[in-house]
Amino acid sequence: MVYIARVYGSIEEADVRQALEQTRPERAEELVMTVAEQWIEQGEERGVQKGRQEGRQEGEARTLLRLIERKFGVEAKEANRSRVEGATTEQLLTWTDRILGAEHVEDIFAGDS
Repeated sequence: MVYIARVYGSIEEADVRQALEQTRPERAEELVMTVAEQWIEQGEERGVQKGRQEGRQEGEARTLLRLIERKFGVEAKEANRSRVEGATTEQLLTWTDRILGAEHVEDIFAGDS
């Protein structure tokens, strides 16, 4: 059941309980708890990974916006804020590298849509 729950993550607890009560009534409660613990663990793991990724993205965005402001001014930073804050971590790293050689703020985003 743990394998099925892992592979088919959309299984509901009631479905698991019913299947176990039909096939393993003497261990149904124990096995339901095992599956539930696995789901909780997977959810926590996904949450931590997602939180770390979002934290990295936010940090990269803050860094790039700070550099844009230092090099091109507050107006350039504000004009590009939504684009920067909506970018992926990979885009942000590329743009941060480009700022070193950029003569105009548009040079940072050249070739990207």
